[in-house]
Amino acid sequence: MRAESPRTGLTLSDARANVPVTAIAASAGGLEAVSELLAGLTPDLDMAYVYVQHLDPAHQSLLPEILSKRTPLHVVAATEEATVVSGTIYIIPPDRTLTIVEDQLRLSPRSPGRHMPADIFFKSLARARAERAISVVLSGGDSDGALGTVAIKHGGGITFAQDPSTAPFPSMPRNAHRHGLRRLRPATTAHR
Repeated sequence: MRAESPRTGLTLSDARANVPVTAIAASAGGLEAVSELLAGLTPDLDMAYVYVQHLDPAHQSLLPEILSKRTPLHVVAATEEATVVSGTIYIIPPDRTLTIVEDQLRLSPRSPGRHMPADIFFKSLARARAERAISVVLSGGDSDGALGTVAIKHGGGITFAQDPSTAPFPSMPRNAHRHGLRRLRPATTAHR
């Protein structure tokens, strides 16, 4: 016997596979922006969230503890084969690469050289969720997230980026804009 959701009529495994996922990427200067974003979200939204922050690979991350004080959502460190569920924020651990396959998170060791965790996660999310994928690029240096933004857009998903003029470190959102988002104000822009 398969359990069905009374609200949607989907089986529980179907409902998990259909949960939209919002991936948020940030680096330097991103904590304030992500805190503001998360404070406005509520657990009753049918959405799972993944936060890909550039982290020092040699230090333990305190992001789950910090962000759990700034949002009513459930905040956890991402673990291998965790099934994404709505109302939860999964945070990339330090020294790891994070991807999603179907409805499960996958962790692998960080590769040597230039580490682009947002691009890696966004591209896997585009494959796993297509039009049910959302990306958000916040403050940070470099161009991480720009190529992943293109993958989300081409998969039919929705892409957002912080207005670079509001970001303490504008390179990440500026590069996302250069890859096809229109620059609008105030803090975020959207383009489908």
